[in-house]
Amino acid sequence: MHMLPHEDEIRSQFPGLKRLSGNQEAIFLDGPAGSQVPQTVANAVSNYMLHTNANGGGFFATSQESDALMDDCQEVAAALFGASDPCEMVFGPNMTSLTNKISRLLKTQWQSGDEIILSSSEHDANYTPWVKAAESRGVEIKTIPLNTEDCTLDQEAYRALLSPKTKLVAVGLASNASGTIHPIRQ
Repeated sequence: MHMLPHEDEIRSQFPGLKRLSGNQEAIFLDGPAGSQVPQTVANAVSNYMLHTNANGGGFFATSQESDALMDDCQEVAAALFGASDPCEMVFGPNMTSLTNKISRLLKTQWQSGDEIILSSSEHDANYTPWVKAAESRGVEIKTIPLNTEDCTLDQEAYRALLSPKTKLVAVGLASNASGTIHPIRQ
């Protein structure tokens, strides 16, 4: 029988959880561009940056090694999330950068009079890039309100916002503000 690691064993793997402020242990959870990472992640990133960092698609060793590593990472992520195709997994520097890139691409398909629907509980990384893209094309922005009793998205209001003019619905599964898990399947 495989035993789960003890909490202390897990915590010991995260250097950011070993900080002291004076003589007190202090955990700083204020990193807006990331989160605490275990030492193994820092080691893997360091190893990549020092030995394999290269542009993809090249005919030289570091490029081929980088591509192989990315392929492996996509396969592992696809298995973890139950994706049918590893190419559905996209990695990038952060959510904001990725959303900016995809919003610039998708907005080329939009025209004045089209509509997009956003959530009122979105992290800025899944809100502002879409707003900027919509505004640049004369696209109307609609927002799904929240149910005040449980901070979930108002499904009835959402259905009323949908129309043949809707080109995009951007909603996160969970709110980083409230911790609410939205009923995405519905």
